[in-house]
Amino acid sequence: MLFRSHRLKSNALIMHQGEKINYEKNNFLLVTFHPVSTQIDKGLYELKILLEDLQKFGMRIISTAANADPGGFEINSVVKKCLKNQILHGNFYTNLGFENYINLMQNSFAVVGNSSSVLIEAPIVGIAILDFGSRQFGRAAPNSVFRIQPKKGAVLSVLKSIKSNHRQPTLFYGRGNTSDEITKIFERLAK
Repeated sequence: MLFRSHRLKSNALIMHQGEKINYEKNNFLLVTFHPVSTQIDKGLYELKILLEDLQKFGMRIISTAANADPGGFEINSVVKKCLKNQILHGNFYTNLGFENYINLMQNSFAVVGNSSSVLIEAPIVGIAILDFGSRQFGRAAPNSVFRIQPKKGAVLSVLKSIKSNHRQPTLFYGRGNTSDEITKIFERLAK
């Protein structure tokens, strides 16, 4: 299965820019939240709802930075402030890199956010996935993804309902060999 060769063991250490990221398997949430490109203020509103629910759930978070779209700086500032003031417990990383991100994803209790990674990479890994808010609205997703409207208590309710973070890995968007398959079709048609 894709990414399994990079799977780390519980309590593994990941190095990021010379810093060790120490974590306990299944005992943290991986959070990735980006601006809602079409409605910047809506993204901040949704983020505040999400952070309140994460605070109430009480599990450590590892948060990645928002993208560079308008509103991303503000989102990063709010998350960093919550961590600095110990409203939330965890760490913030500007860029973990793909392999570290996937390793953390595989060992998290759940992935929470509005990034496309919650719909594309997380289902392949086979863990609990919470797609929060309106950013990915209308985009196809496997049944393993909890789609959550931006309402107070919604994320908290889903997180509390998760009995096991393990899900059946889903190759919803294919196996990564689309160009090979298209080439074969063209070759057959050319004969």
